[in-house]
Amino acid sequence: MPRSFFLAAAVFFSLLTSSRGQFDFAQGLEGAKDSATATLSSEVTTIAPGKPFTVAFQLAIPPEWHAYYVNTGGVEKSPALTWTLPEGFTAGPIQWPAPEVKDGVLGKSFAYEGTQNFLVEITPPAGLKMDEAVKLSAKATWQICDKQSCVDEKVDLTLDLKVADAPAVDPAKTTFFTKARAALPKVSAAWTLAVESARDSVKIRMTPGKGAAHNLDAVGLQFIPADKFVKTSSDGGSVAKDGNDWVVTLKRATEDALGDKIPPGKTLSGILAAKSPLDTTLGANAILLSEAAVTTPPPPPPAPLSIGALLPILGGMLLGGLILNLMPCVFPVIGLKIMGFVQQSGEDSKKIMLHGLMFTLGVLASFWALSGVLFAARAAALAKSGSADSIG
Repeated sequence: MPRSFFLAAAVFFSLLTSSRGQFDFAQGLEGAKDSATATLSSEVTTIAPGKPFTVAFQLAIPPEWHAYYVNTGGVEKSPALTWTLPEGFTAGPIQWPAPEVKDGVLGKSFAYEGTQNFLVEITPPAGLKMDEAVKLSAKATWQICDKQSCVDEKVDLTLDLKVADAPAVDPAKTTFFTKARAALPKVSAAWTLAVESARDSVKIRMTPGKGAAHNLDAVGLQFIPADKFVKTSSDGGSVAKDGNDWVVTLKRATEDALGDKIPPGKTLSGILAAKSPLDTTLGANAILLSEAAVTTPPPPPPAPLSIGALLPILGGMLLGGLILNLMPCVFPVIGLKIMGFVQQSGEDSKKIMLHGLMFTLGVLASFWALSGVLFAARAAALAKSGSADSIG
């Protein structure tokens, strides 16, 4: 049976015996079931029209359990927020802290333990009325797993805020949000990225610019992808120094743990993390790489043929021509042409020259037409092959 069948069966029975978030199979086995606690809090007590503010989705994960990064590394589920907002409000994406890289049964996974804070920026419309009451609602879903099982959980969360002339920061939440931001990977405009794709790998070159005080001797350096089409650098890839650059090589992931195909991506994002500071100016152990375009370098030009390589080709062409001209369907025609030349031996030399010239031009024109057809067919085949091999 195919490998995907066994993987699917393994995941199915694992979830079947552990679906305590949906069924009560585990009630009474070890007392109350483990579950995470979720809360939603705002950095401000009042909001102002058109002024963005930050909220925090906090997930307190029970001991010996873990939740997942936006790219779980497998087929697990990461935390998600489905917002119900007043008209004109918009919610930005979840801002993900750097996860831990764990070894799982089916490969590497990217996980969180303990209490984690996921920040989201909310932007209100410019036309809000003063003293208006605003309710923000979100349905939070997540999955937590331990060594034997996984649990799907969800909760409805709300925030009540008022509109004022200017946002009022909640002093009781200042330290909380400062620590939550400190746990996020840092964004630095001083770094430039170049991402190239080969058939089975992706290479990232990080070049520090002016103002980037990078540490090339950072300990425990690895890249954690936010996209599923590449693996982490510790899973068959590498992180190396090249002068002042970091060069990260990632293996392509072509299928997930259930055997489903993973299409290649046109952009790549993720976190470059270490156990010591990567950028001493930022004081950051993690740098966020966001939406870098993946390019495919053009193939190298073919090497010119040497005389030694060309001679066998020319010899084969000569031999093929001789064999062709000696074929019963060709040789009589050549004989008739030769007899025609003999018959013209006594005629006007200009007429003979013109006849020979027209014959030669006819042969050349025929081969030029045939070559044009072959070159057009070859170009079409190469174009089709090139588009099939390109990223995205």
